[in-house]
Amino acid sequence: MKRIIAVTVMCVAMMLVGAHVRADDAQSRCTRIANNWVNFLNAKDSSMVSDVFTEDIVEEDVPTGTGMIVGIDAFRKFIDGFFMAFPQSSLSTYTLSSFREI
Repeated sequence: MKRIIAVTVMCVAMMLVGAHVRADDAQSRCTRIANNWVNFLNAKDSSMVSDVFTEDIVEEDVPTGTGMIVGIDAFRKFIDGFFMAFPQSSLSTYTLSSFREI
């Protein structure tokens, strides 16, 4: 019986932890985060990096093999190089309503 109660409490707690990110409206927290990221990359302006990341960012860019990038200044330097190397790059966002049902 104690095990059932413990498992139930854990399941409810896990549901409540994730409750704040559910997409109840078009501008949910997750949507805003994704849009900020896309806008940052499409603007190709490293001065906007603090709009998206915190000062203590840790990034590992596996495809380029640059290793760990620690701190916002190091990331800004990295992203400037990315923008110079890929000037034509861009991202788009889509919503589930953008796709028709098959």
